[in-house]
Amino acid sequence: MTRSPPRWSSAEAEAILRRAVELHQEESAHDESTVAQEDLERLGAEVGVSRLALRQAVAEMRIRKLATPSQPIGSLDRWFGPRWFVAYRSVPGPRRAVADVVAKTMQQQLFRVQRNFGNTVVFVSGSAWMEPVRRALGIDPHEHVPRAEVVMVTVTDTHERPSWVDVRIEAGTPGHRRQRVQNAAFGLGLSAATSALLAALFGPVAWPLVVSSLVAGGALAHTQRQAYLQDLRGLRANMERFLDYLEHERLS
Repeated sequence: MTRSPPRWSSAEAEAILRRAVELHQEESAHDESTVAQEDLERLGAEVGVSRLALRQAVAEMRIRKLATPSQPIGSLDRWFGPRWFVAYRSVPGPRRAVADVVAKTMQQQLFRVQRNFGNTVVFVSGSAWMEPVRRALGIDPHEHVPRAEVVMVTVTDTHERPSWVDVRIEAGTPGHRRQRVQNAAFGLGLSAATSALLAALFGPVAWPLVVSSLVAGGALAHTQRQAYLQDLRGLRANMERFLDYLEHERLS
């Protein structure tokens, strides 16, 4: 006697399907296989998606990938300022020529290659002692290259525009931010300790001094944050200037 398959209520069926989708998404997150553009278009055609709509979705996904930092954004990034900035643009190719210009320009600015992943090259600058060397050699510290500790440049072909390439720059100064955060934390900690000591020694009489100490600590932390954000604005401007150079000046 064969057993009949189980039957489920509407609510149970909905819960099963929802859970199946979650499991499929978890599996897909760990699946590093790739899907070709032609396969995407074929799958889209099978479910009734137009080729134009699919290509628009692909372009939006490409831009999203270009604009997303490789490191997750934490709470300190949101409050004090991000460690990394991302800038991207499509520039005239070919890819090899653009990559060569990037490498040559970075080396002229005394950056060195830390890692080479093919399409992505990681450049690192010297420490602060390199700045006098740059000045002695007559190297303009504001020309083309972002002033950063680490600069990751990715150059890939742009399928939507033949003979053009996507250039993605991710630059950051994690050591510089760490120093700024430490200075801010030291100021807050010192003002808190001073305030606690004054309150313990003199009681309510010292409250004006306690408040003044806390305000001074907060002002120091705010000053450190504003200085770092100003540095980031300069970094972002240099990144855009570098992209301008790759798009326009490189060919002139």
